[in-house]
Amino acid sequence: MTGEPQFSALWPVEPTAPAESVDVPTMGDLDGRTVAFLWDYLFKGPEMFDLVASSLRKDYPTMSFVGHEVFGNIHATGDEERRVLAEIPDKLRQWGVDAAVLAVGA
Repeated sequence: MTGEPQFSALWPVEPTAPAESVDVPTMGDLDGRTVAFLWDYLFKGPEMFDLVASSLRKDYPTMSFVGHEVFGNIHATGDEERRVLAEIPDKLRQWGVDAAVLAVGA
């Protein structure tokens, strides 16, 4: 229709993931592995991490954990959030982390 206003629109949902997936090798035995906890400081992170760690230690007694405090608030604001996120890869390497548990409040 001529004369009608036209507007651009954005879809607020991310595009769907591609149908192809990549097989990633498993870590195998988790005994002796180091697991990091990352958190956005919402919901009940410390309580949840305690439950996860306690449960994992039953099956993997030599597993160690790096607390969320090492990484900071992954959902901080502005430049602080960007700094925290940018530092994560180096901190994971520094602490010898093999896997991570990421907890976000919902």
